[in-house]
Amino acid sequence: MTINVAGIGRKSDAAAETPPAGACSVPVSCRALLTDRRGRVLLVRPHAPEKSGRSPEWQLPGGAVAAGETLALALIRRLHEQLEVLVCPHCILHIVDHVDGTNTMRSLSIVFGASVVSGDPVRPGGRFAEGPRWFALADLPEPLAGHVADALASRSAMPLSACRRDA
Repeated sequence: MTINVAGIGRKSDAAAETPPAGACSVPVSCRALLTDRRGRVLLVRPHAPEKSGRSPEWQLPGGAVAAGETLALALIRRLHEQLEVLVCPHCILHIVDHVDGTNTMRSLSIVFGASVVSGDPVRPGGRFAEGPRWFALADLPEPLAGHVADALASRSAMPLSACRRDA
């Protein structure tokens, strides 16, 4: 099945509003907590930024929301770009409000409970240093991004079956 997700959910550049001068602009990303039938979690490990001198953290797949794009459609687009899968976001599990150590940069990350509708997210190649790979909850890798632990804690408060269509 081929689905064209380029531009899906986006306003045209002319229709995208520019924030007024002095307005707060907060980068927003969306991530997916995907689980398989055995309860394992899908994680990816991106390449380390140059000059970072540290190992990249394992994280949930996803990425930046483009201007004028809805959160759910951004998630669908990002996972299609990264994993070549079509996903169905079912519910928001967690919102990560991150302020850096200097209090000068804030970002938001929205974590969705989602399921794979089409495609296989675990395949050779791809754009990651490692992964995507399924991990049992008892065998999560290190280092692990903070949003993963937060999303899993939210998941335990509200079982994914409560927001999955295939439950």
